[in-house]
Amino acid sequence: MLIGSHNLTLSGFGYNREISNWIEIGSTKDGDGAAILAAAWRMARQWIEMQRGKSAEPLLDAALALGEFVNPFIVNAVPAGNVFALAHSPSGTSLIDQLAERVTSNVQRIGVIGAFFDTELALIAELKKRWPMAEIVVGIDPESVQMPGSPSPGVARYVDARHLWTDNKNYLHAKAIYFEAGQDSAFVSGSANPSRPAWISQASNGNVEAVLLRIGQSAIDTATEVGICGLFDLDSVGEEVLKNVKTRTAIERASNEVDPVPLLIGIANHESGNLDITLRADLMSFDHVVLLGADMEEISEVYSPVSSDGVLRLSVKDELTLVRACSLYSGTSLVARVMVHHPSVISARAQSTRQYQIRSALNGLGSTEGDISKVIASVQRVIFSDDTHREVTAAMRSHREKESKQADEIVPDTLAISVSDLPKEKKKIRLLKSGDLAYLLDVLLRRIREGLELSTSETDSSGRTEEERVGQEDEDVENPPVSMLPATSLDDSKIAQAVASRAKSLTNAMLAQLKHAKKDTERRSSVVFQLIAVLALVRELRYLDKSPRWKKTGCLLVAEGDRRRLFDESLIHLLGGDMRLFDSIELASDGGTEEGVQLRVLLLWLAWDLGDELTDHIDRLGERKELEPKLRTNAAFLKLMPPISCDMNARADLKQSIDHTVKPTPEAAERANIWLKRHLRFGVEWQDGYVESGNLCVGGYCIVPGKMPEPRVIYEISGGTICFWDFDRVRRFERCRVSAVEPNVVN
Repeated sequence: MLIGSHNLTLSGFGYNREISNWIEIGSTKDGDGAAILAAAWRMARQWIEMQRGKSAEPLLDAALALGEFVNPFIVNAVPAGNVFALAHSPSGTSLIDQLAERVTSNVQRIGVIGAFFDTELALIAELKKRWPMAEIVVGIDPESVQMPGSPSPGVARYVDARHLWTDNKNYLHAKAIYFEAGQDSAFVSGSANPSRPAWISQASNGNVEAVLLRIGQSAIDTATEVGICGLFDLDSVGEEVLKNVKTRTAIERASNEVDPVPLLIGIANHESGNLDITLRADLMSFDHVVLLGADMEEISEVYSPVSSDGVLRLSVKDELTLVRACSLYSGTSLVARVMVHHPSVISARAQSTRQYQIRSALNGLGSTEGDISKVIASVQRVIFSDDTHREVTAAMRSHREKESKQADEIVPDTLAISVSDLPKEKKKIRLLKSGDLAYLLDVLLRRIREGLELSTSETDSSGRTEEERVGQEDEDVENPPVSMLPATSLDDSKIAQAVASRAKSLTNAMLAQLKHAKKDTERRSSVVFQLIAVLALVRELRYLDKSPRWKKTGCLLVAEGDRRRLFDESLIHLLGGDMRLFDSIELASDGGTEEGVQLRVLLLWLAWDLGDELTDHIDRLGERKELEPKLRTNAAFLKLMPPISCDMNARADLKQSIDHTVKPTPEAAERANIWLKRHLRFGVEWQDGYVESGNLCVGGYCIVPGKMPEPRVIYEISGGTICFWDFDRVRRFERCRVSAVEPNVVN
């Protein structure tokens, strides 16, 4: 890790005179290293979060994903003894205050090196104020330093720092302060110039800075090695030199005050092939865009681009991976420059070795050979590992801190909301963004079919069946796909049985986790994320059931009994009155969460897969054992379907899940389509709430005002008692307390 004065430029890393701290963290047992890394990553995260609303969300999420590499080293980090990574941000404690807390008051001499000072030389005055007995010596390069003010007499001496490093005449860009105090000496260096915005300001104009503070023998050794102690032996520069510095600084600043061309941000979406550029409201009109490569060479031009809602979307397709920047022109005049980011590339490179293994294993599910039961075991280890709980706990804690911070912000001047902002306000947040489980979910829910596309028609690439291929001689024969799994001597029937056995083990493990969460409340959020992963994996196994390889075995990869147990037990723990695990993620955000939607979609898909459906008319005279499952099924659809019915993305996900797992026949596809339309219509009816109906009957709907405001399915009417299904048990209330309701259907 590097904390230093250099910018991320060739000059900073190869030409200027800089000071940088190289920190190596050997392992999780490296106490000081872990403490510094924890502090540095904390300040990096804080800075990234400050960009919310300024930079694109995918870019910020990709940057935060780097925490996957950092977290294992800092999980047990404790404060360091004599080395501290300090940060300054507009909303935090100033660097000078943080420094004063750690540096002794008995300082004899202070040496300062810097390239940029403010007009008032505020930091130098502040150092004199806090350590009044110390001699202060400021080292500058009179030929390049930016110092617009005149030093006050008696505060500090100014010396020519070039005499310290006579073998290097390059630009002096280093920033450091040395406090000489015997064994309590301190040395601080990093990005902070000796100026007010870097060290003192706490207002909105303060900088974001990072410095490393060393105390004790480490500070003495570093100061000696760097040579900063030599400042105290140099003669002061004359007043004429300081006057020339001030004059030159004023001239250089005036020449640099030309309005710069705006720099915009572009986000490359490699899935759609689009480049989205966020425009500024004050941006001049433009008529064409030039796409630029890594060496700023022109790739192509786009004429007459059209923007919408402040975003310019360019369809780049195959060239997108080459684009690094853009220029927006009006005729021959440059209007703006665009820095193009590729978040998906960053995220892909931020994958851990384990995540690569996850992806490789899941790709093996679509293999035409090999023992895919090994994949189930690998995925199960990820889902139920100890790291999963830590990842989810950290994600939920981070979300709560962010929500709390937003709640504490100043109330806006107006409560009016722009119509254009409404879609943004309704966007559901994603709680789990990094870690192995997050990656597993991402692959299962979003990308797995890139490597699992199956041919269910049993035809070749020319559309011929096995019988039609007999006697045909093809010149170009496609090579069979290479298996991503090790070879096995087992036939497919044995493998299918092994997969079914693994799936049963996976189901049992998941149900055990659900029961354990009843006692261990801290694991309730974790178990919901684990359930999403298990359901998604079951869905993929059902998808594989339709492939020729596994259809021939006559064995289901996930037994119906295991799917039924998983569905029924999940509803008990997710929606039942005692635990209501669903609330742990459903109520995490006012606008809802992506994970909450994913869980509803997967449960509804599983209900369809098991053949569950609404019963419109309940035969109240029917057998009790036949009646109860229908009532419970109606109750499940009443709880799960309404939020999905009004969410177009969720509807599309549910339809896709059904389409991918339906039997490949026109009749089955038509039945699935009818099922989906019917149940979505039911959800839409209930989406607008309910009205009282006055008709209490078995199979009807009711509420208990003041106690149970959400509608429930009436399970039984016995004398003066109304019973309804609450997912984990039957609840009973006096008839006088219960109100019959029906959906508020708006014509």
